[in-house]
Amino acid sequence: MKKKIIRHIQRHKESPRYVLVNSPTYLRKDILTDALDVVKLLKDFDNFKTVRSQRLTLQNNLKVLMYDIHDSFLSLHRKLPIDESLKLELHRTEMPIRSIEIPKLKEFHRDLTDEDKIRDEIRQVESRLRRMNI
Repeated sequence: MKKKIIRHIQRHKESPRYVLVNSPTYLRKDILTDALDVVKLLKDFDNFKTVRSQRLTLQNNLKVLMYDIHDSFLSLHRKLPIDESLKLELHRTEMPIRSIEIPKLKEFHRDLTDEDKIRDEIRQVESRLRRMNI
């Protein structure tokens, strides 16, 4: 059996390179403002995730309520004796629909930049043009 021979390659350490920056304070300020923007975006995304999870829980609660209402309506319908004349009257008359107030989620507001305002205006104009063509 042969022995493995391990050879160590020595790499030369490079000396540090220094670069001259014209305006280091402005560059540092730009980097810090960009970092603050990233932090704001992360906070906004966190708010978006919480709103999404709240929406999903509300939707699930609504589904459960709808199933319960449907089941109770069916059980009531089975228990009540209905005459043939009443069946015809029920089909002829329309039941009034009640409006239900849905609690609003917390709206997320952010300050619109000029670019965002312009994009919104462009979207509005495009939607108006689409409506005119149809």
